[in-house]
Amino acid sequence: DLSRNNISLIEEHALGNFTETSTLNLDSNPINCDCSIIPFWSWIIQRASIGTSAKCSDGTYVISLRSSELEKCNRK
Repeated sequence: DLSRNNISLIEEHALGNFTETSTLNLDSNPINCDCSIIPFWSWIIQRASIGTSAKCSDGTYVISLRSSELEKCNRK
């Protein structure tokens, strides 16, 4: 349970610690959903069975971000 820890960024190297995880509770964390979210977003998408409550700081669920929205990051 990582809820209410004021987490705003989940770095790619941290995801390796959750290989056996079936749920990831990130409630009430102001996650920045800028280009830095791509590794975490990809990790969630590849593990569709993982239930996650991760929300962006604007209230959008990370899982609901669209790849088309994130493609603009590759153009920078």
